[in-house]
Amino acid sequence: MATCYWVLLAIWSCLANLRSGEACPTRCISCSQGVAECSQRSLVAPPRDFPEDVRTINLDGNHLRVLGRRSFQSLTQLEVLRMKGNKLRAIKRSSFKDFPNLMTLDLSNNHLVVIELRGLEGIEKLRTLSLQHNKLRSMAQLLDTTPNLYQLNVGFNSINAIGKNDLKTPTRLHYLDLRHNLITNIHPQAFAHLKQLRYLFLNNNPLVSPPPMTFGSNVLQLIDLSNCKLMHVPHTMPASITEFRLSDNNIMQINDKDFTNITHLRLLALNDNELHFVANNAFTNLPHLAEIWLRNNKLVYIPRGLPDNLHKLYMDSNRIQEIEDALFSNKSQLNYLTVENNKIRRISNKTFSGLSLLKSINLRGNLIQTIETGTFNNLDNLTTLSLSDNPLQKVQKGAFQALPNLTHLHLSMCGERTSLEQNFLPEMPKLQLLSLMNSPGLAKAFVQQLADLPQKPLPHLKELDLTYSDLTTLTANIREVFPQLQTLALDGNSWSCDQRLAWLQEWMTTSDIHFWKYEEVMCERPDTLKGRLVKNLHHNEFSELTTAQEPPPANPHLQNSPSASSKLDSEEVAAASGQKFFGGNETPKQPEVVNGTVSLSQPPTTASVPTTGLGSLRKKRKYRQNEGTRRKQRGKKDKEVTDITSSTTSVTTTERNQDTSTYLDKEPSQKNPRGTGNKPDRKGRKISGMMQPSGKSKKKGKTGKGKQPQQEEAT
Repeated sequence: MATCYWVLLAIWSCLANLRSGEACPTRCISCSQGVAECSQRSLVAPPRDFPEDVRTINLDGNHLRVLGRRSFQSLTQLEVLRMKGNKLRAIKRSSFKDFPNLMTLDLSNNHLVVIELRGLEGIEKLRTLSLQHNKLRSMAQLLDTTPNLYQLNVGFNSINAIGKNDLKTPTRLHYLDLRHNLITNIHPQAFAHLKQLRYLFLNNNPLVSPPPMTFGSNVLQLIDLSNCKLMHVPHTMPASITEFRLSDNNIMQINDKDFTNITHLRLLALNDNELHFVANNAFTNLPHLAEIWLRNNKLVYIPRGLPDNLHKLYMDSNRIQEIEDALFSNKSQLNYLTVENNKIRRISNKTFSGLSLLKSINLRGNLIQTIETGTFNNLDNLTTLSLSDNPLQKVQKGAFQALPNLTHLHLSMCGERTSLEQNFLPEMPKLQLLSLMNSPGLAKAFVQQLADLPQKPLPHLKELDLTYSDLTTLTANIREVFPQLQTLALDGNSWSCDQRLAWLQEWMTTSDIHFWKYEEVMCERPDTLKGRLVKNLHHNEFSELTTAQEPPPANPHLQNSPSASSKLDSEEVAAASGQKFFGGNETPKQPEVVNGTVSLSQPPTTASVPTTGLGSLRKKRKYRQNEGTRRKQRGKKDKEVTDITSSTTSVTTTERNQDTSTYLDKEPSQKNPRGTGNKPDRKGRKISGMMQPSGKSKKKGKTGKGKQPQQEEAT
């Protein structure tokens, strides 16, 4: 009985929906509140049994291929029809004639090549038409039956020209998107009929050299001609334009009359061109100009005659070598200036004169070596200053004076030899962020001043970045100077975990401060703690501060350590500096017998010392011990050679005379094979092709390379 009840209830619900006009096609998901949801249903043709009062039909993501006159039923209340992402290839005549109140039609992301003549007939009230991402080749007569069109999107097609009458009918058009087509030709009168046009997108078309165009609209606000391979600035633009985009072209120069007529212009984009010349006062006649984008060009100077109303100036990635003194007028309203990645070598106390409203300066990636005294004078409103990636050598006293509102200071990647004449922190009482990442010279000088000089607390500083700055220790004064720190980035340094750093471990475990950016803070020395996290060390594990724990000098042969155990002897100095010691790689001379004594013309060779990176002190001591053992062994060998040579002198003159003829007849070759004739034989065996007499033999010393053994004349 219960089952029958639920079946009857379902039948009654279906009948009720039919009576109320809410019937839904079988293949659709739902039909409610005037919306028929039929997307992603693998439909090959539109259903024909929609509710009569439906206002929106969604057929996105199906397999529709062709639309004709009988594809749809008559739906007089339909306002929105979406067919995005189907496989439509053609739209035949009068396909939408049964939708007299249709206002939005989305046919984007299909394969449309052609829309037949009067294919949009019967939808005179259409306001928005989306045809982007298709394969349309022409707009001829496409819009002849859509007089009330407000927004047209035909981007990402294959249209190659805009004819004189292609846009004649939709005179109420406000928004026209023609981007990413193949347009090379635009008729001069193509936009003359569009009296209410406000936004025109022609970017990413190979226009190269568009003709002077006539615009019928007096309210046109934006024209985008980016990436159109333009060689010069298009002329005859309407005075009403407020945003003119000309980026990614091949424009090489700006003449003084290129923008004369565009008196309402507020934003001018000229990024990524080939600009190497801008005429003086080229922008003077643009009193409302607020932003100029000139990134990635070839300019060697900042244009002169900039309007006083200019608020933002983008000059990154040019070839600017200097910022002229007094370039900006005292009435300038500039508040943002960026000249990143240029070749600026010097900034002085007159560089930013007149820019009292400036809030942000970006000088990153230049060649500035010195920050002079008073460089940023009279910049009371400055809040952000970036000097990162400059080869700073010196920060003079008073370099950052008179910056009462500065909150962000970036000094990252500024080299290893930066000197700091004065602690600059008191000059910036509202500083919130200080970045010294990968600036070893500046970071060490800064930390040293914190340790040596009395400091006033800076309660506003919340973030301090000291990563990758070759620091080995840190003063505990940092806790009192920056009481409100939230981030203290310390990773990437070679921390020496001795008693000087024990306070840091306690601070890490008792505060909410974040101490790292990329990896947790680890010990580098001593070796027993290398790789250990500082925060996990026990207080007793921090080593005593000893000489042995100090890091070895970067160039041992140029610096003298006070500890005798860390000094290098003359052999190590010569080897470490890459010089030859005892002949270097040459074959050393062997001992020679002269008048019954051994003459050492050169000292015996020693084991080679590593030429780079002598390693830790422990390895050095071990090397020295092994070297001492080797020297003793060489001493014993030299003594044996001396004894053998002495015995040679005791041979009688008669015996020597008897052997002379044999010796001369069988003299060894000057070029003996390696290892032959290097040791005397006491039993008279054949050595190097010479037979020695048995009994008392005539011993020779080691033969040097390419030399005959020395002999005494027979008496």
